Amino acid sequence: MKIGRDKVLVVREPAPSKTKSGLFDVPDAAREKPDYGIVIAVGADVTDWAVNDKVIFPKWSGFATSLPDDDRDLLILFATEIWAEV
Repeated sequence: MKIGRDKVLVVREPAPSKTKSGLFDVPDAAREKPDYGIVIAVGADVTDWAVNDKVIFPKWSGFATSLPDDDRDLLILFATEIWAEV
């Protein structure tokens, strides 16, 4: 998969269905989007991140997108928007 030279494509981890206080079956609309995910593609100019890195990024950064016939929550980020690898 090709991506912009300074971009990183991340698939967000699924949001947990259990709250910190122990409630289960939280509706999708009430779930907070996770601020971490797995890198699935990197641009040619990206040197800090690699495919399969688990990374943390700001909650409201990047461009959310999806691909046809793919139900994953994808996010396109500038490489500089990623804070850390975990």
